[in-house]
Amino acid sequence: MKWLLKISYSWGDEEPYQEFNSFEEAWDTAKKDACNEAEIASIKANDEKCEIGLTFEKEEDRGRISLHYTYDNSYCYYDVLPQEVTDTDCIRRPEKADTIKISMDGGYLAIDKSQDSDYPGVDIEQ
Repeated sequence: MKWLLKISYSWGDEEPYQEFNSFEEAWDTAKKDACNEAEIASIKANDEKCEIGLTFEKEEDRGRISLHYTYDNSYCYYDVLPQEVTDTDCIRRPEKADTIKISMDGGYLAIDKSQDSDYPGVDIEQ
């Protein structure tokens, strides 16, 4: 089985998936890249306060490293996923996501914030 590393930055950009032959290889790269990003962000801050919280979530079939930039409450994610997972699967979307997509037979279920102020809540589409 192949494994993918998906990097989602705090400003909304994403890196192309990186492919690995094992979970361990992808996880080690994610740890190295996340620590490098934390160091770079801290150095760029110079005299400004730049606290970064690191969270490691490691499960049997996936993993996530989160960098929480406390100064602006933003996040950067390093997700390690099996190759079968695609963007239409629900893979722990960032807190700022506009749409949650859950794959199902024949397509996916999309959940969005309602755009109609007369009907607050969510819109669900298949």
